[in-house]
Amino acid sequence: MTGLYAAATSAFIQWFAGRRDTALAEYSKMVRDLRDKLHHDHPRTADIVAQLTAAYSIFVGFLRDLNIVDESRANEFQLHVGRALNEVAVAQKEFHGPP
Repeated sequence: MTGLYAAATSAFIQWFAGRRDTALAEYSKMVRDLRDKLHHDHPRTADIVAQLTAAYSIFVGFLRDLNIVDESRANEFQLHVGRALNEVAVAQKEFHGPP
């Protein structure tokens, strides 16, 4: 297991570098689209959730391109992470106190 994270990070960076411009454009579009659909009590929460969702979506694309996960597993991962981010976003309002 030694070096596993370094190897995974290196593989992702190499994958990303080969499609940097496309991935950045995709990221920006996803953030804009998601931010417009998300509604949270604090104005920054929707933006943060949109950015995190776009980032992990690109990472899932990496996993699929390398056949590390199939489409079914990728969709399952997307749903799991999406639910977790939504739970955190909803819980975030408790830290802001009353409006």
